[in-house]
Amino acid sequence: MLVLLLSLCLGCVSAAQSPDNSLNIVDLARRLNANSFLAALDTAGLTDIVRGLTDVTVFVPSNAAFAALSQVTPQPGQGDPNFLPELLKFHIIKGLHPLSTLEDEGVYPTLAASFTGARFNIYNHSYMPDIKLYQGAVINQGNSNHFASNGIIHFLDQVVTSLPSVTTVAKVVSTPELSTLLALVQQTPEALALVNSDETPHTLFAPANAAITKLDDATRTKILTSPAYRKAVLLNHITQFGTYFSNGWIDGELVPVTNWTAYLLIKKPAGANILVNGGAQIVQPDVATSNGVIHVIDTVLLPRNPDGSLLNV
Repeated sequence: MLVLLLSLCLGCVSAAQSPDNSLNIVDLARRLNANSFLAALDTAGLTDIVRGLTDVTVFVPSNAAFAALSQVTPQPGQGDPNFLPELLKFHIIKGLHPLSTLEDEGVYPTLAASFTGARFNIYNHSYMPDIKLYQGAVINQGNSNHFASNGIIHFLDQVVTSLPSVTTVAKVVSTPELSTLLALVQQTPEALALVNSDETPHTLFAPANAAITKLDDATRTKILTSPAYRKAVLLNHITQFGTYFSNGWIDGELVPVTNWTAYLLIKKPAGANILVNGGAQIVQPDVATSNGVIHVIDTVLLPRNPDGSLLNV
């Protein structure tokens, strides 16, 4: 059904950012030319519901974002009549939240009953403006803080489709291509504690089964038989220092792992998969969980030393 949104015009224009705006969210979105979002609300039967909401903040994907999503095959939620309504509700959080009041790593309750809260992130970069994300989607900071009579609108450059419903461990359990990683994590208390924690948001670079299979026999045997080496390898794939969605990275960024003693080098070549440490490709980025994010990779990230003590770039 999202493919039908292709015919709608692209681009949005700004409106006065006034807390006294008498337009409700739906009418303000119409003034802002958020045509694809409005069409999606109509399709999902949510227009009147959203019009009648009180004190909410709506993250509206741009028309271009909906057009890009309509080209994805297969379509997210294809065949599920409940997916589109829940998807749109996930873009609405409770309360009035001007952009400046949203906190890094804050998780905000949405109207989507099927999913956990939406995560907000701020990524600081010394020579460019901060990047702000709503559940991994880039917030257009120049097109935000539009006040309606019953809420606030911020625009997104993407439609959020990776929706969190379970913890990282539960997600790995339910993903067949991560079964080998799961077995290794379950044998390593330190790694299991990190990805099972609800208190510390984390990022897991998850080697697919094929990545572990292609290791040479000696390395694979060492991982399977040496608890110390297995721990070093696994901790080289986890950062407990925040939720790193791919849209927050810049080319050449260093991501800390293993208690700040090692770093992963991120490269973002144009038109290609993101690379980690030069050799590992992220084949499935931004798998959202309730307590972090997973990036599935095609190559195991081996530390230089078993204790992971050297800069690993």
